[in-house]
Amino acid sequence: MAHLIGVHHEGHNLMFGVIPMGNFPLEPSADFLRHLATFPKGTRVGIESLSEPDFSEVKEDLSRLNWKHYNTLSKGDRGLPAYSPHTEDYWNALADYCLSAGLDPVFLEDKSMWFRFNMALVRQARVDARIHEDILFVKPGESDRDYHRKLCRCNDVRLGAEIRARRIHEIERDAKLLEVIAKSGVDIAVVGDGHAAAWFDDKDTLRRKYRLKLESYSTDAMRDLVPGSVHMRFTRDATPDQRVIIDNFNLTRALRLMGTGRVISKPEPDYVGVWDWVEPHRGYFEVFVDKKENGVLSGTIQDCLGFSTFRGRIDCDGTDFVKKYVRGGTGAYTQDVRYYSRGDGNEFYGYYWTSNGGSIFYMKKSKQETPLDCCMNLFDSFSTRKEDFERMVAELRGEVLAGK
Repeated sequence: MAHLIGVHHEGHNLMFGVIPMGNFPLEPSADFLRHLATFPKGTRVGIESLSEPDFSEVKEDLSRLNWKHYNTLSKGDRGLPAYSPHTEDYWNALADYCLSAGLDPVFLEDKSMWFRFNMALVRQARVDARIHEDILFVKPGESDRDYHRKLCRCNDVRLGAEIRARRIHEIERDAKLLEVIAKSGVDIAVVGDGHAAAWFDDKDTLRRKYRLKLESYSTDAMRDLVPGSVHMRFTRDATPDQRVIIDNFNLTRALRLMGTGRVISKPEPDYVGVWDWVEPHRGYFEVFVDKKENGVLSGTIQDCLGFSTFRGRIDCDGTDFVKKYVRGGTGAYTQDVRYYSRGDGNEFYGYYWTSNGGSIFYMKKSKQETPLDCCMNLFDSFSTRKEDFERMVAELRGEVLAGK
């Protein structure tokens, strides 16, 4: 049995006005430390970190890999993979406090996992550098279509390298952390809230798989209470943030799509398509029709941003339906998204629209297509039917202006 505490242990890309702060250090809040002080002396506190000597080894390993592949990584002066100087600040401050309060800090991380992550980071950087310097330029005589295919393939290769690194860092590392927490028998487990929220949301699975019972869930989270100043707020009985949980959920989908060509395993979709014409796997979606009544279809749509419902028309003339993300989606995609298109046999080409604007999409009546083929079909449709696309956009804008 363990008390689970999810924390923000480093700030990322925070904006104050128009000034980006980048990464910056955070410290445990006073309320969080007071909460720890209520536990008996000798209480074992698991900390999502390596010991200082082990983390030094990890950083040295990354430096060796950088030097080994320097000629590739340094092309175009794109920078070398590196850890933020603030990576361990929060954890070191927490460990120091535990020692001063008579608590027993236990480091939960496995450095072998970090060595693997280092290799994945360097591999990702090498892929990006090679594409940028050696591949992604227009060759003499290369057609727009051939270049577009190359661009799409390069984006997929980049995405593949990125999600393989994320798999190690966010999925395989999670599994190892849970194993260590269960075996070590710590009384309190303090980990990043990206881990903690997902774990507590699925605590019944953790109990069955790892024999780990999570007794409670608290957070020590960053709050921007005053412009120019970041505060930490401790919440003893917290509720997992679904926005955090969806990141892990969607990573699993992206890995499945890369490996099997499907967003979800079952059932088979009625339609598939893409809403991003340069990043095939990012924009690939599957449509499942659940009900048809008086020409109106309703069902679900699955993609790597999440799960959504839809309702509207899909027939031989085209589509006109509205999609709403139920779980997932970011930014504009938390709004209603309208899909308006013309039909051409079993294929549909058109425009999707939110209140913030939109872009082109392609859909086909099929159980499965490659994301790249869908992107190229969209490219071909747009290239040969530009006037038709312009008319659809004008129709949509006219309806928006009319308040429809």
